[in-house]
Amino acid sequence: MQFFISYGWPGLAGAVIASLLMSFLVMTLYMIGSRLKTDSHDEAINFICGPWLGKVMDWMITFFLFGSVVVMLAGAGSSAHQQAGVPQALGSAIAAVLTIIIVCLGIKRVITLLSC
Repeated sequence: MQFFISYGWPGLAGAVIASLLMSFLVMTLYMIGSRLKTDSHDEAINFICGPWLGKVMDWMITFFLFGSVVVMLAGAGSSAHQQAGVPQALGSAIAAVLTIIIVCLGIKRVITLLSC
């Protein structure tokens, strides 16, 4: 948000538009997957894009999700350093280990933990 806000009102408008577009695209992908009764996002993406472009899109999604995780872990390390004086690398490592443990508990446990 700081990146977008640094450009003033046009940046805020860009953030809102990007959020709306992302929400629309995810909702559309979900609806297509639901109608096709797919077990994976791959099937819905391949239905929309075809097998070759679908594979490219799947790799792009994986790349950006990985990038998001890296940025979030870096932010966790930075926050741990600022708030508790913990070295950034250690804060990121602790966040990574906790994330792996929570994800291994299963989706129902993750939802329960997020709803606390």
